[in-house]
Amino acid sequence: MEHAKRILVRDPNLLSERLFANVVYVDLLHWELNCCDYAFDALTGVMTKAMKVECDNNAKILPMFRNPDGSTIRRFDQVTTLTYLTTARRVTLMFVWVHALDTQALMLSEECRRPALVMISSMQAMILAAQGRRSYTIAEWQRLHVDTAMEFFGAMEHLMYYKQKHDTKKDATKFKPMARFHDISHMIAHI
Repeated sequence: MEHAKRILVRDPNLLSERLFANVVYVDLLHWELNCCDYAFDALTGVMTKAMKVECDNNAKILPMFRNPDGSTIRRFDQVTTLTYLTTARRVTLMFVWVHALDTQALMLSEECRRPALVMISSMQAMILAAQGRRSYTIAEWQRLHVDTAMEFFGAMEHLMYYKQKHDTKKDATKFKPMARFHDISHMIAHI
C-alpha cells in the first residue's frame, strides 16, 4: 500500500490501524468498475436498437480526449458494448456517454432523460473526486460519496424500474428497489 495509497478511501472519522488497516478501506478501483457497469447496463436497458446505433455513431464522431500530459486517449467505436474494457477505459467511457447521449438525452424517452443524465453526472463527480489531488473535509466527503452516491443509485433505480415496466419478454427480470437507510435499520433490528 505504500505505492498505491490513492486507490483506497479511508473514513476520516475512523482511526487508522496498523495491522490489516487497508482491509476495511473502500477499494475505489473495483467500486468504480462495478458502478460503471451498473450505469451502462441501466442506460442500454432503456434503449432501443436504433438508439444504441445513434449513441455509437455519436461516439465515433467525438473528437479525441486527451490526458493531462497532452497524450491522446484511444477512441471508442462503441459505447453500448463493454467487451474487454479495463477499469480505466470504463471510467473514460463514463465521460464519453454524455456526448453519445447529447446534453439533453433527447433520443431517450422523456421519462428517462433526466435520470440518465443525473446518473452519469453523479458518477462523473465521484470519479473526479476520487482521482483528485486534494484533501476533502468530512462534509465534502459526505456530499461526494454519500449524497452523490444516493443520487446515482436513485437515478439508476428509476431507469431499471422503467425497463421492467416496458419489458415484454416472458423471462423479464423483476426489479427490486434497494433498501434505504431507514429500511436498513429496520432490517438490522430483526437480525
